[in-house]
Amino acid sequence: MNSSDENFMTLIVFHIEEVEKALTQISILVGTRPEIIRTRATNSAMDGALAASKLKIQVGHVEAGCRSYDYDMLEKNVRLVISRFASIHFSPTYNTFLNLLRERIAPRKRLIRTFDN
Repeated sequence: MNSSDENFMTLIVFHIEEVEKALTQISILVGTRPEIIRTRATNSAMDGALAASKLKIQVGHVEAGCRSYDYDMLEKNVRLVISRFASIHFSPTYNTFLNLLRERIAPRKRLIRTFDN
């Protein structure tokens, strides 16, 4: 097996593990049926946001609007994905609040500024 085959296999295993995590999140949410879940920017949070969205459960995104625009960082891409699933965005600073407005992530009434730094 050459190195490109090994890299491909690693990606497949990673994807399978992520799908398993998402299915676990769905089973937890089905059993508890919360009104809303709160997420940050991690892979498991993204899995939870996807699961909640599929089950019509609201998603609250903590630290919403934090942007470095360095898309090589996995966390930054996860933030963008979670933003699309979230129904309420908790923005930690005025600048992050403005980022969400500029990106038209959600109507202003769904953006909550939590504090200023």
